[in-house]
Amino acid sequence: MADLLDSLQKTSAKQKLAVVALLILAMGVVYYFLFWDDFGKKERSLNTQHSQMEQEVSQYEARRRDYLRFKNEVARLLEEQKELLRILPKKAEIPTFLDAIYNQAEPLGLEIKLFARQEEKPQELYIRIPVQMELTGTYHQIARFFNKVAQLPRIVNIEDMSLTSPQTTDAGVKLTARFLAVTFRFADKAAPARPRKKG
Repeated sequence: MADLLDSLQKTSAKQKLAVVALLILAMGVVYYFLFWDDFGKKERSLNTQHSQMEQEVSQYEARRRDYLRFKNEVARLLEEQKELLRILPKKAEIPTFLDAIYNQAEPLGLEIKLFARQEEKPQELYIRIPVQMELTGTYHQIARFFNKVAQLPRIVNIEDMSLTSPQTTDAGVKLTARFLAVTFRFADKAAPARPRKKG
């Protein structure tokens, strides 16, 4: 060891600097390969993972937006379907329909003489439900009745109407209104074709 120190003292300053520079360079190379290169690989790996996570977050946000848009569309369509089924229900609900018609006539002072449901008539997408009616009252009472029927949430058509048998009373001229009140229901399946007569 003493010989090594003696030989180092005898060397020139340039040689000492060269040895120190070589030692620093060797330590730098060792440090780079043992630590810095490993840190670089880890950093590159972490950057790749970060990019992948950002892509996943972006895809998640896009899926979330699509889901919320789809959910809102489904809610809107369900509301629309509810409204359509209120106007054109799947079931005949004739008792409810008859009550609604009766509740429009009675408060107006109309006398209901006939309330007869007729046979349903299947069409391509819906089924007609006709009800033959006959009311007695003044012209204005009958007109108000038709106005109230038009405001019902369910579709009701008044067909084949006739005003006959005018009679003068203390309340004014009373008329008899005969008509067909037609409501509809949704047909789940297309109406079957009617069989043709032979010959």
